[in-house]
Amino acid sequence: MVILKGYVRDGEKSTEYADSVVTSASVIQGSRIAYTSSNGTFYTSADVTLDYVTCETSRHKTVDYSIPVFATRYDSEGVISGSVTQAIDTTTYPGYTVITDFSKAFLSGALVTRVLEMRSGVDDGLFAAIAGNTYNSVKLGSFGTGDVWTW
Repeated sequence: MVILKGYVRDGEKSTEYADSVVTSASVIQGSRIAYTSSNGTFYTSADVTLDYVTCETSRHKTVDYSIPVFATRYDSEGVISGSVTQAIDTTTYPGYTVITDFSKAFLSGALVTRVLEMRSGVDDGLFAAIAGNTYNSVKLGSFGTGDVWTW
């Protein structure tokens, strides 16, 4: 299965230069339901049988979206779920944030240049570049942009 990212925008409030997104919209695919986050994004899977999703939300018309059907294997190493179990470290490496979680196991160095994005909770929608990782930790940085996501 392949994970698809989409977003729901308000067709009435969006303009040529700016999109107005819809939060907490229900994106229904068969028996699965995903909800849009604070920035209007949602994630769903493209599988070999369900080629559309239905979007429902209050104040808006219900809409069906066609999605591609894939027979490609989903890369499970690209998704990390669960809560962070250790304190966040913002002092050991100045300019970086380190997340250590002994309930997760990564191949050291395999996550470098990927992006970590929070999809729920207080930091929903925030993201940061992964500057390095060890077996149980991820070091978040900016790759020279000057913006570092910290807690």
